[in-house]
This record gives sequence, structure tokens and C-alpha cells, in this order.
Amino acid sequence: MKRYTIEIGGRGAECYVFPLTDEQLTNLKIGGIVEERMDMDNVYQILGVESVLDTDFTYVGPYDDSDMYYVKVLDENNELVIDLTDNWKYEITNDDDYVGVHYEEKNLIIEDTCKGEFFKCTFEIEGDFDSSKLTPIITEVGEYVNIITGLRYDDKVLEITDYGDYWSKGFYFYLT
Repeated sequence: MKRYTIEIGGRGAECYVFPLTDEQLTNLKIGGIVEERMDMDNVYQILGVESVLDTDFTYVGPYDDSDMYYVKVLDENNELVIDLTDNWKYEITNDDDYVGVHYEEKNLIIEDTCKGEFFKCTFEIEGDFDSSKLTPIITEVGEYVNIITGLRYDDKVLEITDYGDYWSKGFYFYLT
């Protein structure tokens, strides 16, 4: 068995989704959340939370745009096997690999734009790594943000074994 680690990063987002009551939705609209006229303390007060982390729905990964992400495959000695950054040719054939979430009405989506390494997947296979067997799992959050939230190799979903180091570049707000 050969052991490989895939690192994926670049520019992307961490999305936090908050289901809203009618009253919360109205207050966010009146406050101008989408137009960025509210500060985070006011948003937290309306949501009844202390931070964006106080949600059950969080999605993180690089944007599904080849100019925005990098993909590196390393062997068990941490040596570069292949850099797929500019030449990752994939076709999504599994319906579970393009997932739409939170399309329903009355959600606040907070997109924290980020930069850095998002996650790693370490796995073992028989033989050499074949890039044609690697496909992304893409999550579309509320019809606004498309990010790569996982990977599949040879029709098996890879476990995320480590989250990397990424940092915030700013927030955007969407109401569904």
C-alpha cells in the first residue's frame, strides 16, 4: 500500500448559515445586513449568538474556480508527487459530489472570505496515484457560494484528516 496526502488551499470561504425567524429576517433587512450597514455586534444580538461559530451549519473550502485553488499530492515522505493546481481535469459523475444546501427561505449566510490551506486528506491505495481518479466534492451554499468541501478518489470519499491554516479576508452577507 502507498500512502498519499492531498493538500488543498488557495482563496475560498468559510460559510456560516443561520436559520431565521420572521422577526430576525425583518430586523436584518431593516438594519441593512446585505448592504453591510450593520456591525457584527448588532448581527449577533439579532441572532441571539456570541459569534459566527455558534451555528450548526458551517462549510469551508476553496472556491470552485481553478484560478482560486491549489491541489498538491504528496507521498509518504512528504515529497511532491504532482501539483494539480493548473492542470486538474475532472468530471463530476457522482450526483453526491455537487451538493446544494440552504436554498430554502429565511437563512442568513455569512461568507468569511479566506486565504490559505483549507484541508488535507491522507489515504492509502494499491499502486501509484492516478489524478484522473480524483474529483472534488462541491457545495453550493444558498445559491451564492460554490466551494470545494471534500474530495473523492476512485469513487471513495476521502476523510479530511487535517484542517490547515487559513485567515479571514472579510465578510459578505446573504439572505435567502
